[in-house]
Amino acid sequence: MGSDGYCKIADFRLSKLGLFRHCKARTRCGTLFCMAPEIVKNLPYGQGVDWWAVGVMLFETLTGEPPFYYDEGKDSDDTDTQKLNKKILDDEVDIPEDMSLAATSIVMKLLMKNPKQ
Repeated sequence: MGSDGYCKIADFRLSKLGLFRHCKARTRCGTLFCMAPEIVKNLPYGQGVDWWAVGVMLFETLTGEPPFYYDEGKDSDDTDTQKLNKKILDDEVDIPEDMSLAATSIVMKLLMKNPKQ
């Protein structure tokens, strides 16, 4: 939080200049919990991955938990990265019952697994 009272997003180490609507990147990078499905699948991606990350941050801000995580006691013997990748690709977002309709709507729109949507 800045001295002006506004929230700041400050991790721009992985910023890519010149990535417009028609441009695609292929670098697999970022925070595991925030990776969009197209990054997990090693597909070319555009600005949609940033909207996905906003959806992840919004969900975590509203609930205190990331939308995709794994339970070490319940999940298979895959590595941590494999477990999380599987959750991102296969699981639906579990929206808490007390989340408002407006918040649910925006989170679900930001966390669409099909980048064309």
